[in-house]
Amino acid sequence: MRVEIGESVSQTLEAPVATSACGCACSGAQAQRWKTPLIAALLAVFTLILYAASLRNGFVALDDPVYITANPLIKNGLVWTNVVGAWNAIITGEWHPLTLISHMADVQMFGTKPAGHHFVSTLWHTFNVVLLFLLLNAATRLRGRSAVVAGLFAAFPLNVEAVAWAAERKSLLSTAFLLLAIGAYGWYVRQPGVPRYLLVMLFFALGLMSKPMIITLPCALLLLDYWPLGRLDLPGPRAGMNPGWGRRFLKLAAEKIPLLLVSAGSSLIATHAMKRYGAVVSLDFYPWQWRVKNTIFSYLLYIGKGLWPTHLAVFYPYQGSTLPVWKVTAAGLVLLGITAAVWHFREKRFLVTGWFWYLGILVPVIGIVQVGHQGLADRYAYVPFIGIFVILVWLVSEIGEWLSLSRAMLSALALALIAGYAVTTYAQIGYWHDSYTLWAHAVEVTSQNAFAEESLAQILTDNGRPDLAAQHFEAAIGYLPRWPMAHFDYANLLQQQRRFPDALREYRLALAYETEPDEACASHINMGAIFIQLNQLPAAVSEFNAAIGVRPRNWLPYLNRGLVEYTQGDLEEAIKDFSQSLQLEPTPKAYLWQGKALEDKESLTEAASAYQNALRMEPDLSEAQDRLSAIRTKLR
Repeated sequence: MRVEIGESVSQTLEAPVATSACGCACSGAQAQRWKTPLIAALLAVFTLILYAASLRNGFVALDDPVYITANPLIKNGLVWTNVVGAWNAIITGEWHPLTLISHMADVQMFGTKPAGHHFVSTLWHTFNVVLLFLLLNAATRLRGRSAVVAGLFAAFPLNVEAVAWAAERKSLLSTAFLLLAIGAYGWYVRQPGVPRYLLVMLFFALGLMSKPMIITLPCALLLLDYWPLGRLDLPGPRAGMNPGWGRRFLKLAAEKIPLLLVSAGSSLIATHAMKRYGAVVSLDFYPWQWRVKNTIFSYLLYIGKGLWPTHLAVFYPYQGSTLPVWKVTAAGLVLLGITAAVWHFREKRFLVTGWFWYLGILVPVIGIVQVGHQGLADRYAYVPFIGIFVILVWLVSEIGEWLSLSRAMLSALALALIAGYAVTTYAQIGYWHDSYTLWAHAVEVTSQNAFAEESLAQILTDNGRPDLAAQHFEAAIGYLPRWPMAHFDYANLLQQQRRFPDALREYRLALAYETEPDEACASHINMGAIFIQLNQLPAAVSEFNAAIGVRPRNWLPYLNRGLVEYTQGDLEEAIKDFSQSLQLEPTPKAYLWQGKALEDKESLTEAASAYQNALRMEPDLSEAQDRLSAIRTKLR
């Protein structure tokens, strides 16, 4: 049986309403027409009120500077050159030009005032809530159930991370285009044709250019073909049921090939971007067996956190290395049991679509390809949990009908669940008020969380409390001894405290575990600076040489090596290094020292030119002003 977009196999559950007079029937029809926009408006108002608290929040140190406050592409707003540059930019290992353009638009309207950015994110979430309701209602003609699903989605505590975190605008945008693509697909199903299919492809491509997590949409559309669209059957529980389902499946799968090609192109771009940024964690760090364990357990853990949302945090530590076998086995058996039950009761079509939607949409971020060091993340549940909400609402509704529960009782149950979610969500929004609150909460509600400890230590250091930061650096290193960033940042703190032997120890440990050339270069540069403080100049030069060896296009080790050579009286080598530093990155400091070396060499005209260059870049550089004046006096 084929059911068009405005129909559903579930439609048979709706009982017809008898009317005794034409006037009553017309009045009832008019009331029915107003119910859908009224519910949509109520959902929008509810979402806006719930997330109004986010307007009191500031930016946080996690990715907000990279995406907004310190991003040169963003800070000038919608400038044409920056819009063009967004198509070539890779931020945190992702290519998402539409997300960057969205941030530019925010800066154009609100500058870098965080309230405006949070307001726009709230609007996008509200748009997604309303659109989800409208699509589900149009496909199933079950307005009440669709409203409850959308209400749960609006108030879901795990969604706070996607909405209250300004840098996570990409999740909201990609979801909006995902839902628009599904709406366009429903339009296409009514009357298949190339123009309508191209609209589906357009929205899908726009979504991928916001965030590539929606890459599995072609497979998700096959699930929607099964329910609620009713274009596809599966083999029935009894022999002989649904003959020819295989041919129908292959036909509909072939229909998705152009979308799969778009997915393939996005995958290639995403892979290139992640490799260029170094975002993918190697198998040496997280072996396959750890990833499989973490994947199995995370699928169940997401459900647990979604149904009982406590101890939510911005970062959950990776558990693949520490999960006991019995936990993974138990989680795997539960997942297999749910899958077997869904298949057994597949005539309840919403079970199949809801469950495999959840499993499938999570695939890109479940951890087989590990990006970052998190075990799971609340923001990843934003789209997948729609499937769980559909199962929950439809299943409870059908059980309620079987038990002859009143509509009022079912409505009260739904409102209670949404209200419970809303209370938790409101509290969770408050944890995003500032960086310290965010990471202190994460440390409080999680255990052995190296990333949270390290991040909190950084915040405390920046806030002028190094005395409190040290214990958190040490905790991070204790939980994740092979993490080079923790060793590097702790070494920085020790260096500032002039605890040089301890700082050198931590830099050496960072180098032992480091795989990124930029970070290794920074460690060598900082070690060289320490050896200068200790007056061990040959050791300092050795470190600067090592820094140049791993990153020959970095200007700073040339400048620092030149300073040592100048101190040692080797003016020729010092001038060469200052010149090389300036060739890579002109800085007032390098021009100043180049001028001093040339002045000592009695090349006064060249020295004066160097001082002038320094003053063009930093007019208030008093030493350059004094030296230039002295040279001009000599040359008169």
